[in-house]
Amino acid sequence: MDAPTFHTGFRNIIGETGYHFLLDNRVLDDITFEKVYPYLLQMMNACLNYLDQYQTLQDFYNYGENMPIQEQANFYNQPLTARKMIVKKLLNISDYSTYVTTVITNANLRGDVERTNFLQALKNHLDTL
Repeated sequence: MDAPTFHTGFRNIIGETGYHFLLDNRVLDDITFEKVYPYLLQMMNACLNYLDQYQTLQDFYNYGENMPIQEQANFYNQPLTARKMIVKKLLNISDYSTYVTTVITNANLRGDVERTNFLQALKNHLDTL
């Protein structure tokens, strides 16, 4: 329940009442499951509708690319740059190399050695695919 998907995404679907109801009611048996089931059903249906609309990784990528960068951070979740690197590589997006170079350079300029090393290792791995 601490995941951003539950806090923001599903919260928009089941509303504040449903959100707080699920936080306050643990499922311990069939009776308590029946109480939370309507909210779970709403969330499942929303997921299925979303997947009907965006059926491929390319669909998801196109959808995300039309968002402002601040919204992309929630869409991809964190770490945005690493996840976006992976998606660009898997889809063979033409600016993959430019994007990777930019994010590694930016991490390096910020002096974030651990992040720079991680991104470089990820790039090295992705480039073998």
